[in-house]
Amino acid sequence: VNLLDQEIRGANEAANWNVGRALFGNGTGVLCKIRDVTTYSDGKTTIKVDSVANLKEGLTVDLYAKDASVPDTNGKALRIESIERAGTSFTPSGGTEETVYAVTLIGASANTSITAATNTGTGGGFVTVQNSYNREITGIGAIFDDSVSSIYGISKKDNPFVKPILHDAQGDISDSVITRALRESKREKNGNVDMLLCGDDAYDSYVEYLRTNNIRVEDRSGEIAGGFKTLKFIFGNKMVELVNESFVPSTEMWGVDTSITELHQTNWTFCQQQGGSIFTLLEGRSAYRALLANYGELICKNPGGCVRITNCA
Repeated sequence: VNLLDQEIRGANEAANWNVGRALFGNGTGVLCKIRDVTTYSDGKTTIKVDSVANLKEGLTVDLYAKDASVPDTNGKALRIESIERAGTSFTPSGGTEETVYAVTLIGASANTSITAATNTGTGGGFVTVQNSYNREITGIGAIFDDSVSSIYGISKKDNPFVKPILHDAQGDISDSVITRALRESKREKNGNVDMLLCGDDAYDSYVEYLRTNNIRVEDRSGEIAGGFKTLKFIFGNKMVELVNESFVPSTEMWGVDTSITELHQTNWTFCQQQGGSIFTLLEGRSAYRALLANYGELICKNPGGCVRITNCA
């Protein structure tokens, strides 16, 4: 009973993490791009990818070749065994040198046809959660991703009012850059940004900017402590929270209005199946199956009022 309870709690935790990740995605379910693949006779595969922000150990994934609509023959339902989070330099075939991360997968055959999923200069193969390609909710990434042609069924090209304000920090993030972006959002698209979601490098660069310029406001509470709970940016008479978010691209800041961005969803629950039972006996096996489900969609009432600041670091 204790083992079953642990499995159920683990399934619920994993499901919540996946939804949290999908909330920042663009709806395609693509977790990262593949740059190289090596298969081994012991059923393990090592892939080199451009990012591991959306990956974690234990996740079951599919590998796709460039422009493919179905997983590679030997790239279905592979479980992530380990992730090397320290990046290394790599030059893919026909490409330029970049930083990649090694991910070891379990479950692949030694058939090297899986190398069809590798990068070929531009584009390349990609990784998704098992059976999730083009089946995920519309995350806020769909608002900021230029490769996504429409949002909530509205064409971005034909309706520029749904495209967020875009600013290039040119590698030097500062208060003036953020102010210009927020001001343009307010005046041109009636935006009311109250939170800036920062990728890791963007966040670190802004913290360094504050330190270098000795910009801070102290709360004289009588206690001395290092660090801070959150950064607050003052825009006009409004307080904008600035937070570090691992699912945002590392060198970008995304500004959103949380009051008009809502996740409409049901609660996580186990579906009742045959005769109202949660657990169903699998035919021909001494094993049971249960379905944990949640239904919902992320809605932003004014996507054009959002702000995207690139090249912050």
